Amino acid sequence: MKYIVVHGGRAHLDDVMACALAMCRKGPVSQDDGVIPQICDPGPLMVWRRDPTEAELADPEVLCLDVGRRLEPGFSNFDHHQLERTDCRCAMRLLAGHIRVPYKIAGRWPRFAEIMPRVFPWWDTAVMIDQQGPFNAAKAHGLDWARDVKPFIGPLAEVWLRQFECETMTPLDRGILVKTTLTAYVDDKVSAYFDIVDCLRKEKIGDVDVLDFTWCDPRTCEDASGVFLPETGGVAVYIARPRRDGETWDNTGLTLVRIGDDQRVDFTKVESEPSVRFAHKGGFLAQLKERDMDEARRLIRIATGG
Repeated sequence: MKYIVVHGGRAHLDDVMACALAMCRKGPVSQDDGVIPQICDPGPLMVWRRDPTEAELADPEVLCLDVGRRLEPGFSNFDHHQLERTDCRCAMRLLAGHIRVPYKIAGRWPRFAEIMPRVFPWWDTAVMIDQQGPFNAAKAHGLDWARDVKPFIGPLAEVWLRQFECETMTPLDRGILVKTTLTAYVDDKVSAYFDIVDCLRKEKIGDVDVLDFTWCDPRTCEDASGVFLPETGGVAVYIARPRRDGETWDNTGLTLVRIGDDQRVDFTKVESEPSVRFAHKGGFLAQLKERDMDEARRLIRIATGG
């Protein structure tokens, strides 16, 4: 890909996130060729903020995002402004439907559009806001935008978007900004999602559901199946990412975390146990020093009063 063209004027989550997805690590173009390809990392791409030319719209090596009034994936054109309002798609959603994540799940390479709503709770709402407008999106959730939503929006997004819009920023600097912030953020979160890929068992301890996970590196394990955490409650047991200097996967113990806001689970009750490395004062998480499921079950019984 040569470079990206997006619209000028005000920047929005749609166009900048589409740029971020374009620069993410990607899986294969086709999942039917029977060959595991080299994972592609395009690096930073120049981002131009202007209307595309006819030559650029006809060039598959120029990615036109959220501008151009054409949806032509074969020519790398992903705009939605020409679509009907009821279509409920936007540029980042359209692009996400045509690129694959660099991890296999259940024997196939899923597209970003399948994974993003599971990794980012804001994804579907952001798509709706861009296509339907903030007032209609808030109304669909029984809220008033000005009264119930807008006061909770902090300054960080506005600061970042103003930097993206800056007229003195070169197209390459703009691409580096996206690649080193939003793209890195998406790559890291998607990678973390696939770190927990194989569910070993589901059991009950008292009245609490316990999901037991094993960690599997998706870059070397092709046959792992996907697991999506329920939102109803319970406890998830998994091996967390290394968080300390010098720590590797081999010396990372189990992590216990309550699912959702299940108030039956309070891990502050186990913070003084010798096997516990850390228990959050909020009661929702405890980290063990070892990978001992029997010990994890004992601590869950204590945390749930069982």
